[in-house]
Amino acid sequence: MNEYDFYRIFEPLEFQDFARDMVQVKTGLLFESFAEGRDLGIDGRCVLQDGRTVIFQAKRLKNSNGKLLARMKEEREKLDRLAQYGIRTDRYILAIADDLLPEKKSAVIKLFDPYILNPEDIITARDLNNWLSGPDLGYRAVEEKYFKLWIQNTKTLQRILFETVNTRLAEQSRIRLADAVEKAQLFVETEVYEKAVNQLKRSRVLILSGEPGAGKTTLANQAALYFCARYEFESCFYASRVEDLYTARSLPGKKVIVFDDFWGSNGFDRFGNGLDVKALAAFIEDVRRSRDCILILTTREYVLEQGLKQNEDFRRIVETEGLECRIEQYSRTDRLRIYFGHLRNSALTWGQVNALLKAGRQVILSSNYNPRIIELYTKTIRPEDAPSLCVEKFFQYLECPVDFWEKIYADLSQEARAVMLILAVMPLPVELELLRDCYHQVMKDQDKELEWKEFSDVAAELEKTVIRTDLYNRVNPLITVTCQNPSVKDFILGYIRANLKQYSGILLNSCLYFSQCVEYLKLLYDMEDTDGLYGAVMERAAALIDTEAVSFYDKYAAVLSEREERDRYDRNYHTLNECGELRFGRPFQLLLLYKAGSCQTLGSWFSRVFQSVEESMERYPESALGENIRMFPRVAVHVYEEGLNDDINRMIDVYTRSLMKNRLSLDAGAFEDRYPDLWKRYIEEHRETIGNYLRKYYQANLCLSAVKGDMVRFILWEAAYEDDCEQFGLVPDPAIEKSVKRYERWLEANEKEEDPKNGEEIRRGGRERTVEDVYSEFKESYLEEILPADVSEPEEWLICNEPSEQVQSVLLEGRDDLLWSRFMYDEQSLNFLCAYVSRTGSLPDRLADSFKSVARYIEDSAGQSDGELYRLFLSLDLSVNEEGIWSEKELEACYPEFWVWKEEQVKRLTDSDVFIHCHHWYRLANTLLSFCVYGDQLGLLPKEDRMYIYKGIWAEDVDTAQGGGMCGSALQKQMIKTGKYWKSEEEELLINALHELDPRSFESGVLKPLAERLYRKVILAGREDVIENLASETELLIEITPEGDVLGGSSSGDDYFKAIAVVCDFWLFDLVPDQFTDAQMELLAENGLINRGKRRGKHGIYPVRIARLADAHLLVPLGLYQPLEKLWKDICDTLTGKGDTDDE
Repeated sequence: MNEYDFYRIFEPLEFQDFARDMVQVKTGLLFESFAEGRDLGIDGRCVLQDGRTVIFQAKRLKNSNGKLLARMKEEREKLDRLAQYGIRTDRYILAIADDLLPEKKSAVIKLFDPYILNPEDIITARDLNNWLSGPDLGYRAVEEKYFKLWIQNTKTLQRILFETVNTRLAEQSRIRLADAVEKAQLFVETEVYEKAVNQLKRSRVLILSGEPGAGKTTLANQAALYFCARYEFESCFYASRVEDLYTARSLPGKKVIVFDDFWGSNGFDRFGNGLDVKALAAFIEDVRRSRDCILILTTREYVLEQGLKQNEDFRRIVETEGLECRIEQYSRTDRLRIYFGHLRNSALTWGQVNALLKAGRQVILSSNYNPRIIELYTKTIRPEDAPSLCVEKFFQYLECPVDFWEKIYADLSQEARAVMLILAVMPLPVELELLRDCYHQVMKDQDKELEWKEFSDVAAELEKTVIRTDLYNRVNPLITVTCQNPSVKDFILGYIRANLKQYSGILLNSCLYFSQCVEYLKLLYDMEDTDGLYGAVMERAAALIDTEAVSFYDKYAAVLSEREERDRYDRNYHTLNECGELRFGRPFQLLLLYKAGSCQTLGSWFSRVFQSVEESMERYPESALGENIRMFPRVAVHVYEEGLNDDINRMIDVYTRSLMKNRLSLDAGAFEDRYPDLWKRYIEEHRETIGNYLRKYYQANLCLSAVKGDMVRFILWEAAYEDDCEQFGLVPDPAIEKSVKRYERWLEANEKEEDPKNGEEIRRGGRERTVEDVYSEFKESYLEEILPADVSEPEEWLICNEPSEQVQSVLLEGRDDLLWSRFMYDEQSLNFLCAYVSRTGSLPDRLADSFKSVARYIEDSAGQSDGELYRLFLSLDLSVNEEGIWSEKELEACYPEFWVWKEEQVKRLTDSDVFIHCHHWYRLANTLLSFCVYGDQLGLLPKEDRMYIYKGIWAEDVDTAQGGGMCGSALQKQMIKTGKYWKSEEEELLINALHELDPRSFESGVLKPLAERLYRKVILAGREDVIENLASETELLIEITPEGDVLGGSSSGDDYFKAIAVVCDFWLFDLVPDQFTDAQMELLAENGLINRGKRRGKHGIYPVRIARLADAHLLVPLGLYQPLEKLWKDICDTLTGKGDTDDE
């Protein structure tokens, strides 16, 4: 019989689909499915021919997690609401992902009466496994449909593998297989995965290629696991060379063979001899004919193309069996599921996961999204890292991960670091062959010609984290290299700046091409003390000015004219060059980088270069490219300011005439920015010429826009003409205005009706996950399962869960207890109470007894002594983790002596319902368990220590709050810090506990200091009457009906009032009469404190602050002064010691 754990295997939506398919086979009914979301309790519906309606609902719930009955109650309420909407439910079928005990199943049936007609309509995990184990082929078909079921059967593969062969191949396969099985839960089934499996079913061979980080290896692993499990392949081997393929093939039994990075691990240089290719081709043909072997190969795209250049015969096999795997193929939901998978598989804390969860939408929309980066980053997060900082750092990793790249750079080989340095001074993307040439040059200069790593191996090393390769122009393939992330280049440039002296020579020697020199000069331009190096690089650039172009954009403009190729170029990182290399591009680049102080020997050469360009533009302006003309003002201004040419007026004239000859807009650019007076004078001297040009220029563009029917561009041209007329001091030409009106009539006549089909959304059939679905699944299946399950009616919960009558009786008696009532309203706390009462037989009345009893129960459960127990709970700092939820790694870090080395005791704590364990989370069943241990420890301390701690808890000094402002032991300081936390969270409970544990210490250490503090505040307040000051300090808000009845109110007053409520059984509302007379109500109205003509507040209640009564001097007529006066006397008596218990 199968024993699938459906709760662990499936996410909520997956279980819903699986259970629906199974029930359809079982019942023969076809259920209508609904989109994920608020389904009103319907996952499937079938309306029978006689009109009866069958409702199907699936719940991925764990019977042991305490939420089952609470969720079932919610589903029952949904059915009742359906009935209110007129939707009938004649039969209700419920599928649950876990098993149910008979009594729990009976409770569910009782809860769903009359919707569930018989027990068989509650389908549990055992039922589903029974069906899958039977002979019905319908169930087998469902099983085959859900990949995650098959992963479970891979656990036997390692044992079979070693029974077959125990060699180097077996050992590396064992390691890789274990990693594949571990990561299977992270895997997201995408469209590419479906294509891969289907192709393997057809031909038994698959060659996966694609960019780094896209998931080729993961996809290969999961496809291998699928065939091992689904079709009972007995072994899974991971080859690292062609010989391994034949070794694995010769072993008996059905097998899957994975050859990861098959054309990169060896390097295509050595692989290119053709011998291994022929052997691999022959092996592939053999696998195609066989029925006992599956072969999966992966390779990087550019490595594959390089190999195919030298082995064209192998191209036919790739075209037949190849499949691309790229990041852009992932949908947003796929990306989000991958991202959440890494969060789920990490050791992050509760706060960190929730913070990164909220950032999910930004992550999947990032242009730098990469599963490998996500995996690497989550491994760097430490438990002590603040959640908000984790998110901030993560986006820094995506956009500019300096620390991340520092670590990666430090772990690279020396040769890989050299390639990173070379990339820093190259225009990206760069052809792979050009990068190889520069690498070889650097290695030769470093005297490492005989020992350097092959370039192919270095590229493979860098592709894992730093670079990406892309294939352009498949007819004549071009392999390019660029950065996976723009921040890679930012990092390496910063690194070079910080270590220029060490790397300047390497960089200069790597500069074989003009564009490299330009990039190097840009790096050095603003750096100090680099004149000598700057001049040397400039001299090399001048010498290389006529050499081969390496700027990809300029060199392969024709290739990038294709839409697909240009999209690929724009999508990936590329160097932004304001000035290209064509025509005057190269001279302009150098002229802009010229520095007189650093390039003195080249001054006359640069002057001649600029003079030549200027004369060429003057004589043959049509020969200049548009981008050259646009850059000319910047170049000319720089040349003028560096002293290479002093005739700026001629420069302006050459530039303006070039614009006009090339029919470009008259934009002065840097001339106007730097020398506005010169530009203004030029306009004045040439206004007529400029006016004639603008008339022709705009006439032509307006006409062209009108002919094309382009209304938007027509309007823009019209506005631009008006702006230019104003800028150049021209009166708009009447001929232009006349033409505009004529062209507008053309546009109106040619206006087309809007296509009514525009905007229609074409959707694929079937239900697909949305981003919201993925969010909901992650929260429900991973985060919310550890949270408390609310219980609104404890009595109903006890009836459904059926603990013993004695336990029920004890719990019901404790409903109103100050401590135990706080355990009554969530399932996990109630489970703890049931286990606790089953062992102890009672719930103690006194808090001190409760603390001691709970502490002993936990000690007995875990087998810990009282000192060890307190250290355990001391490590659980609720002041920084209020939810009381910790990850395993977090607990192991804060108290390894227990969480790492005492596995049995940890298990006993979860078995006894002290801790809830789900996924890698641990949560206290109720945070007040920590309070009980704290109270027990406090009760064990000597009296003088308690007095010290009592005073510290209520001390206002900030340092004391941090446990560092008072003298005392580390234990005392920690007790004070913990007490302050509980004061902020459970002040009433804490006050009662401290008073009960030690009344005299409480009155001396808490009540008296609080009275002193309140006394000072009252005396120093602004009013002359101390009683009125006291009234304000109560911060009492009373609620009065129009008839004068006092209903109650609220107070956030001084801590003293909260303390005396316990010690003296005094409540601030005792100061206020139960009812005000009509005369007193009239007095309130006359002073504007209530408006009797217009009711204020909720339900017509008048809220009145007692401080305002003091301001209006109404305490005496309203009968409040005398009770306040008595309260003041009690405060004074407390200070003088007259209120001590013994004196009374």
